[in-house]
Amino acid sequence: MVLEDEAMVLEDAGHGFGDFDITATVTIKGDNCHIEIASPPQVPYFINSYEGNSHSGVYLRLMMFAQLPPPYNEGLYRCVTTDMGPKGTLCNAKSPAPQMNCTTTPMETLTDAVRLAFEQAAPAKVSASWGHANGCNIAGWDTRHDEEYVTMVLASIISGAGATASQDGWHACGPECCFGALTSGDIEMLEHSYPIIIHRYSLMEDSGGAGKNRGGSGTCWEVEPMDSPMTLITFGEGRRIPAMGAAGARSDMVSPKVGETRIITENVIETIQPGERAANKNPGGGGYGDPYEREIARVVEDVRNGLVSIEGARRDYGVVITDPAALTVDEAETARLRAA
Repeated sequence: MVLEDEAMVLEDAGHGFGDFDITATVTIKGDNCHIEIASPPQVPYFINSYEGNSHSGVYLRLMMFAQLPPPYNEGLYRCVTTDMGPKGTLCNAKSPAPQMNCTTTPMETLTDAVRLAFEQAAPAKVSASWGHANGCNIAGWDTRHDEEYVTMVLASIISGAGATASQDGWHACGPECCFGALTSGDIEMLEHSYPIIIHRYSLMEDSGGAGKNRGGSGTCWEVEPMDSPMTLITFGEGRRIPAMGAAGARSDMVSPKVGETRIITENVIETIQPGERAANKNPGGGGYGDPYEREIARVVEDVRNGLVSIEGARRDYGVVITDPAALTVDEAETARLRAA
């Protein structure tokens, strides 16, 4: 059995290289599994992945698909062989190739490429994709101590988990490359350590992919420098392309609805002045199944909990709520929309 996916798109990193395609082909013969990866030539930017790291991306999705209990050791992988493509490519980089960010980009796109291939064999066993890591670093001058500061904001790369055939995705659990193992740090400690004010660190409404089972919500991290300019450096992907749903689910990016906002959909270096704010929005996980098959009561509960907006309930789930306070559902209009 040969399973080949459509190419997964790796977002433009903001350095003029454009989008990249990564493809996985899975061949099953008896008890053996061979996974072949095709990727473009390596680039002069820190998203190249050496072979060992790419193996991790392949094995991650293989284990997410197989859903086997630990331990995950050499014996488990003995029946699996891989081909990462020729040396000098994005997923089989040749030294010297910058690779500092390879554990997130392109590994998460590589992981999703393997998922698409396996989905052809057993759609009900595949979980939706988790949000990919896009985050920020901040740097500047701390006048309190008369010294420079710089930090990678781990809280800014925590996204939502993908839904499965049996349950909703977990909130603020990603990114996919960490599989739930990344912690966000303490807000008060960050404000104590650096001359910043964190105005918001929260789940985002409508960020979880719509589906019969909803994707986990992504996070928004909003910061303001206190008394001197702050350099903001963004990295990763998931600013333009949402996490991929499964089994007919729908995924969209979150759009800002209020305030004066400049939307940045690529990686940049920006100077943020005191009095200005910068917000990093990390994507939610993909949904699973047809959103119109989600129970109406579950959609209403998501609205009550701030996970889905009233507009999103109608747009994504076909559930019409007429009273924002009582969350009353117009059953006739809901039935009409869902039948259309």
